[in-house]
Amino acid sequence: LLTLAACLLGAARPQLGSRKVQVKRSGIDLVLALDTSASMNAADVVPNRLARARREMIDLINELRGDRVGIVIFEGTAFLLCPLTLDYGAARLFLDTIEAGMLPVPGSNLAAAIRTTVKSFPSEGSRSRAVVILSDGEARDPDLADALKAASEAGVIIHTIGVGTPAGEPLPEWNEDGSVAGYKKDRSGEVVLSRLDESTLRDIASATGGNYFPATLAGGEVGAIVRSLEGMDQQEMKAGLRTHYEERFQFFAGLGILALFGFLITPSGGRRKEWRGRF
Repeated sequence: LLTLAACLLGAARPQLGSRKVQVKRSGIDLVLALDTSASMNAADVVPNRLARARREMIDLINELRGDRVGIVIFEGTAFLLCPLTLDYGAARLFLDTIEAGMLPVPGSNLAAAIRTTVKSFPSEGSRSRAVVILSDGEARDPDLADALKAASEAGVIIHTIGVGTPAGEPLPEWNEDGSVAGYKKDRSGEVVLSRLDESTLRDIASATGGNYFPATLAGGEVGAIVRSLEGMDQQEMKAGLRTHYEERFQFFAGLGILALFGFLITPSGGRRKEWRGRF
C-alpha cells in the first residue's frame, strides 16, 4: 500500500520552489497577407474563398515553431491587423474577426499589401523575412513592380497561395438578413464573374524567390510552405523569462522503491495451514 501510494504521488508530479530561466527561440519573421476584397466572397471553393484562406492561415500558424508571425489585410488599401508576435493564440483570435469589406477602400491592391508587409518588419536585426499572400489575384496595380523591387531589396521572400478557380464564380450580394439577394452585375447588366488570376500571383512569387501554390482541400501547400520556411536561416532570439518549477517527484519515487524492497525482503510470517474443505 505504501509503494502504491508513493508511486501515485510521484506520478502527480509535485513541484516545490521555482526559478527564472531565459527562454531562447530560433526562427524567422513571417507576415501573412489576406485579401479581404468583395471577390473573396465567391463560393467557387467551399465554403467561400475567404473562409478557405482563413483555414489555410490557421493551419500554417499551427505548424510554426519559434517564428514570429504577423497579419496584414488588404483591399484597396492595406492594414497591419496583428504585429509580429510569438503569441500564436492571439494571432488566431485576430483571424476570427476578419470579414470581407473590412477596409474603407474597395478593390484589391496587391502593391499596397506588399508595401505594408515590408514596413511591418523591424528595421534592425538580421532575422530572415518571409511573406505569404493569400488572394484570388484579381488586381491591376501599375506600381506592383516597384513594390516587388522594394521587397526584394529588403530581403523579403514572398510566397503566394491562389484561392479560387480559373473558371470563376459570380459575386453574391446580400440582404440585411444575410440571405443572397442576387449577383453583382456590370454596367451592361451582365453578371460579373470573379476568376482566379494565377499568372499575377505566380509573377509576384518568382520576383522575390518565392513559390506559388493553389489552395487545395488536402492542404499540401501548407506543408510545402513550412518546409520552405524551415530552409531559411534561423536566427536565435530571446523570448523573455519563464518561471521554471522544481520537480519533487524523485522523493516519492525513491520512497516507493524502498517500500517495495522492504516488502520483498520481509518474512511472510508462520506456516499457512492447508484448507481441505468439507465433504
